Amino acid sequence: MPPRRPLLDGQQRITTLYGVVRGKPPKFFDGNVQAFTGLRFHLEAEIFAFYQPLKMQDDPLWIDLTELMQKSTAGLGEFVARLSQNPALAPKIGDYIGRLSRLLGIMDIDLYVEEVTGADKSLDVVVDIFNRVNSGGTRLSKGDLALAKICADWPEGRDTMRQALKGWEDSCLERELTLELIRGMAGPKPERVVCLDEGFAGNDQLKANAVQIFKARGVTSFKTV
Repeated sequence: MPPRRPLLDGQQRITTLYGVVRGKPPKFFDGNVQAFTGLRFHLEAEIFAFYQPLKMQDDPLWIDLTELMQKSTAGLGEFVARLSQNPALAPKIGDYIGRLSRLLGIMDIDLYVEEVTGADKSLDVVVDIFNRVNSGGTRLSKGDLALAKICADWPEGRDTMRQALKGWEDSCLERELTLELIRGMAGPKPERVVCLDEGFAGNDQLKANAVQIFKARGVTSFKTV
């Protein structure tokens, strides 16, 4: 298996290409997966648009990009056969084949890769390089780069960290609990809640109220430590 390397600049473009070609987002993607489905290309107007049934379902010139990319050149004949069924399109079949071929050619583009390597390339140096190159865009922090490195070496790491964060979100380390704070904790309907026992300061009535509030909000586990 080739070594995994964090992509510093161009990640959005490469992620989009990956999603459109494969019809699904990469493992590290944390966003709307629908952004990678239903992208179409009109062979006559040469425009891209996401699928709209009323506008596209009866127009054979709207091509599903993911289907085209996945079938590759081996499936090019299938698209040509579909277009050939409409006599009105016959005069421009050659043009359409050329445009389909150019779309498929996107996957064969050899991208230049500038690797940032060397013993002197600390987190600070790499972050500074990125922020200089991408001065007009979103700035990179050392935390962003560290997370990218973790996810590159450990693809399941993001989900594991999410689970850990979820557990922490359900914990309350307040040493002075109030009814308002308890209601606020119950609002998001967590699955479980853990509080410091000293937070109740011996107020059994407050603890009883907490039990009832959490129960009413569907909390399956409430305990104090």
